[in-house]
Order: sequence, then structure tokens, then C-alpha cells
Amino acid sequence: MKLANKPNKPNNKPNKPIPLRLFVYGTLKRGFHNHRLVAQASAIQPAWTWGRLWHLQAGFPALEVPDRLILAHGSDQPRRDALAQATTTLFPVGKPVGDWDWVSGELVTLADPDVDLPPIDRLEGFRPDDARYPSFYDRVLVPVWTATAGGVAWTYDGAKLRSGGIRCGFWPVNPRFS
Repeated sequence: MKLANKPNKPNNKPNKPIPLRLFVYGTLKRGFHNHRLVAQASAIQPAWTWGRLWHLQAGFPALEVPDRLILAHGSDQPRRDALAQATTTLFPVGKPVGDWDWVSGELVTLADPDVDLPPIDRLEGFRPDDARYPSFYDRVLVPVWTATAGGVAWTYDGAKLRSGGIRCGFWPVNPRFS
């Protein structure tokens, strides 16, 4: 018995989103007031990266990322950024030259970056390619480690905000700021 070839049916389903990993170190972490923006995450786990953490006078933190560890800069296209993250492999990384710290935070996995990322970008004042309103934070792709693996994730670099801040190894520096 010979089976007839079935014609391929057109796939009317939209492309499945590529998850996007985001390293958060301040008010987006569990237990803090902006966590609601990432509460729908498909996974949240403790994580670390290299940087300098600053407690700003406004009461929130800014992470300064070593320039040589920035693998890519974010765009206004979450799907493209998720693809860039998915196709970037972690290279061997030791402690960067200088007085950089091991900064702790959380690795948040967003299942649908097209939906989940824009509200977070707005909160962080991330506006790529907008000359009228420069970004408050820059979203950058960096090496990140968890207890079980290393990889890459997006984070918000606040290096330009650090003036007037207090350098700290962990945020919040005082529980009353949470």
C-alpha cells in the first residue's frame, strides 16, 4: 500500500517568541516595588555579574558594567535583542582588570519579550536612537552566572548615573530603602 504525499498546510501561527534573559539588581528583584513588571517571568533565579553597584541619591541603584564585558547594545526591537542573546555564546571571563565587584541580582526569563520588555524599558528610561530624550539607563548584553551555569543576559547599565552615588556591593544598602 502506497501512501499519498500530503500537501504542507500553511502555518498561520505567528513565530514563537524567543525567551529573553534579563539580569536585574534593584527594584525589579523579588520583594521590591517594581517586581510586578517581571512577575510573569517563566523563571527567576539568583545570578551574578561583574560591575560596580551604586546607590543613587534618588534611592535606587545603578550598575556600572565594565566596557570590555559589553557584548551588544539593546535596540527598540525586543525580538531582535532576544535573537542576539540566543546566538551569543559566553566566552571565558575572569575578573576584569580594575576594582570591579561580583554583583548579585536575579536572572529573569521573559517568555515573550515583545510584550514583556517594553514596560521595563520604559521604567528604566531606555530609549535607543532618540536624540531628543537620551536614555537614562542603557540596556546591554553581558556575561551572567547562576549557581549552575554561565551565559549571557541583558541588563541596564547606569554608568552615566553614578556621579553623586555611593558605591555599594549589594542593594539595598539599607532595608528601609526597599
